[in-house]
Amino acid sequence: MVHPYQEADLSSEELARCAEALHVLHSDGRSWVAEHAILHILEELGYARSVRLLRAVPLKWTTGTVYRFVARHRSRLAHLTASQSR
Repeated sequence: MVHPYQEADLSSEELARCAEALHVLHSDGRSWVAEHAILHILEELGYARSVRLLRAVPLKWTTGTVYRFVARHRSRLAHLTASQSR
């Protein structure tokens, strides 16, 4: 089940971290953050082959850089994708 972090029972420190990067938290205590969370989600959606490729060297080294770029510029990127869908 998916819940927004704003509705989760988290400390103020945990809320601040969640605002900075995507977090995936399992009920069994496992967690993934940032690009690792994206890869986990893709794997769960059935893209295991693509995820294996993205985790392999040298793509592994760029995954975090791409994630941070998109995270920093998400409002601009969202604007671009919205204008292209018209």
